[in-house]
Amino acid sequence: MHKADEDLLCTLLHDLLQLDTMKGLEDLSQKSCPKWDSLAQMSLISILENEYSISIGIEDFDELTSYASIKKMLIKKGI
Repeated sequence: MHKADEDLLCTLLHDLLQLDTMKGLEDLSQKSCPKWDSLAQMSLISILENEYSISIGIEDFDELTSYASIKKMLIKKGI
């Protein structure tokens, strides 16, 4: 994954979840972030599809529960 794409992912998560800092995003997950609820999850999917010009299947929704899992999916999609 290119640095610019990784930086974009960090910015998207930071903005969507209204985080106080950009530090520690590598450890971010739904379990560690109360603001990452089901509505935020749906918004995240839409934002990722739009920003990276990809399609995310319904079967992937439940797997995208952390920064690491999102990054892994993006790499799998060639980002």
